Amino acid sequence: MRLRPASSGAFGGWTFMVNPLAMLACLAWAGIAAGTACAAARTPPDFPPGQYGALVRQGWQIFTETPVRANQFVGNGLSCSDCHLDAGTRDNAAPLWGAVPVYPRYQAKSRQVVTLAQRMQQCFEFSERGWVPPLDSEPMLALIAYAHWTARGRPIGVLPAGAGLPTLPDTAQGADPVAGQALYASRCASCHGEHGQGRALAQGLFAPPLWGLASYAQGAGMSVAATAARFIWANMPLGQPFSLSPQQAKDVAAYIDIQYRAPDPRKGALAWLVR
Repeated sequence: MRLRPASSGAFGGWTFMVNPLAMLACLAWAGIAAGTACAAARTPPDFPPGQYGALVRQGWQIFTETPVRANQFVGNGLSCSDCHLDAGTRDNAAPLWGAVPVYPRYQAKSRQVVTLAQRMQQCFEFSERGWVPPLDSEPMLALIAYAHWTARGRPIGVLPAGAGLPTLPDTAQGADPVAGQALYASRCASCHGEHGQGRALAQGLFAPPLWGLASYAQGAGMSVAATAARFIWANMPLGQPFSLSPQQAKDVAAYIDIQYRAPDPRKGALAWLVR
């Protein structure tokens, strides 16, 4: 759900071929105006020198402009940094530096121990609604290098404060998608669009889509309402962390969760009918 620069035909002297689905999404968003309250700057970090630094920089570029830099593996309009805010470095927004020290780890949904690279492959399949990059592919090598660089100086095997997403406090009632719809209209739609389609903003930035074919598929981490609620509570609206109550975060997540998105690729094209 991070804001990122809209794509163009060249970046930093590099030209690229644009993913057709991402281009359709960009065309759909083009010309939509909004205030700058949603906008966030994107400034490259100071990368290390040499070949390692070049690989880390490439990983950062892929992480922040995934449909452009890894278009052969992406089927929607999202970048990794849309969920892992501040290019995967922000506390309480599933930062990369919080994942590196604790992988390999057991994953309940796949019932196996997975490495960080395998977890990233899953992100391409579910969150990017795309195709799994080979472990030795250029995007994967660069992303792993960038992830490890963000975790420099941190102890291995220790889950640091701010890693992952915070635990949502218990609330007195269950999630209410009707209340969530009203909250979405008043607190979210100005950036993400009335119909969750994403919205072009000032200064060449746009807010990502939250449902529909340009967004993440069922099976992605954010497709679990409880996970989305934790992210929303800690990070949304952008620049106003923890401004929603835990109940409001649950309600908004429940509303977003009942909207249409692509089915879980593991369950077939009609999986959305039996969610």
